[in-house]
Amino acid sequence: MKFVNRERELGVLEKALSSSRSELVLVYGRRRIGKTFLLKYFQKIYGGIYLVVNYSDRELLLRDLSRQLSTEYGFKVGVFESFRDLYSFIVRIADKNSSRKPIIIFDEAQRLAGSGGLSELQYLWDTSLCEQNILFILSGSGVGIITRSLLSYESPLYGRITKVLHLDQFKYREARVFMEKWSPLDKVRGYSVFGGTPAYLSMINDERDLSENIYDQILDPSSILHYDPLYMLSIETREPQRYLAILSAISHGKNRIGEIASYLGLPVNIISKYLYVLENALGIIKKVYPLGFEGKKRYGQYIIIDYYYRFWLNTIYPKLGVPDLHTREYLNKILKDVDKFASQVWEDIAKEHLQLLKREKKIHYTRIGKWWHKDVEIDLVALDDENKTAYFIECKFSKKPVGRKYLEKLREKSSKTPWKKWGKKYIVYTIIEPSMNLSSVEIYTLEDVERDFNKYKPAINEF
Repeated sequence: MKFVNRERELGVLEKALSSSRSELVLVYGRRRIGKTFLLKYFQKIYGGIYLVVNYSDRELLLRDLSRQLSTEYGFKVGVFESFRDLYSFIVRIADKNSSRKPIIIFDEAQRLAGSGGLSELQYLWDTSLCEQNILFILSGSGVGIITRSLLSYESPLYGRITKVLHLDQFKYREARVFMEKWSPLDKVRGYSVFGGTPAYLSMINDERDLSENIYDQILDPSSILHYDPLYMLSIETREPQRYLAILSAISHGKNRIGEIASYLGLPVNIISKYLYVLENALGIIKKVYPLGFEGKKRYGQYIIIDYYYRFWLNTIYPKLGVPDLHTREYLNKILKDVDKFASQVWEDIAKEHLQLLKREKKIHYTRIGKWWHKDVEIDLVALDDENKTAYFIECKFSKKPVGRKYLEKLREKSSKTPWKKWGKKYIVYTIIEPSMNLSSVEIYTLEDVERDFNKYKPAINEF
């Protein structure tokens, strides 16, 4: 399997390992995001003891952890009577078998909250472990549970966790390496379909084309991805159907809270708590504002930022259980619409590319975001507040070449923004070369974007 190097996340763990003090690190994120893969890879490099918290029941858990130590590491131990005894034993063994700082990893650590394991860890941490120069990693899914049980003021470990690492989806730079054998055009399309969730990307077989991957990995009712959004909401939330209804409303263009409430026939105050979970706990949606109007409620709109959920809600969810779903006819219908999904993703890829250009000092800006007001919308605006320069950026995912009319329209829209008196520069992202020389605009084609991302490929290791 491929391990696409999470440079930042590995850097945080390596820094904790090399520090001169005990570190209690929390790694969390929603399921399928690659937490276990990251920690197992880290353990492969640096050693340590890795255990999975399979139960919330105290007695069952202590018995199971004792069994894991016996079977996985060959330690002949009886059943521990307390977590203090368990933790103390693991630290002694890890210290004895390591030439560096001992590493102890507990995966699915949110279940420790119901077993008393966190309270006993707090006691042992305060009385001895914090002085023993160890690396203790707690990893967990169920973002809401993690926040309550490990990060809140009421948590036994409040104030003791030294580093918090939240894993998120891959961006295009990382996701594209799962589709290396595809054309640049199909990489963008593939990203718009499978999204940035590592578990979903790992199911891609780039020896076969995009259409066959959609047919086998998504349309087939026996495939994991066919039902996974429904399954994930069922295990992460208590009311999956309510969450699905809200997500479906957003996918149908109901982006404001009032529109969502009206579409579903529910009060706004009820909708708001579900939106909070979808955004802050699950990371499926995000509330966005036009650049310059951040935080002003009446301008906020909700969008789905998990691309697979967006694709699934529009193509699979409305037809779940329908016999003709897994057919070539329906596949062809999806393929006709796939560029609609790709055009939305193309804007995010452009934004990511601009960040790369900023890193290379080819462009300088202090703020970037989408801008809209009434019936005027610009895909991206990047502002250089220091030099009073505004970059107006449009992203065209079409095989029709960009012409002068397109640029004139962009100029006209820029004159209706709050930065019309600033210095203006224009950038267009397109998948093909323009039909004529447009000297007054910077053009980046899909080929340019691929070339630049190739310079910054993440490390890939077999695992």
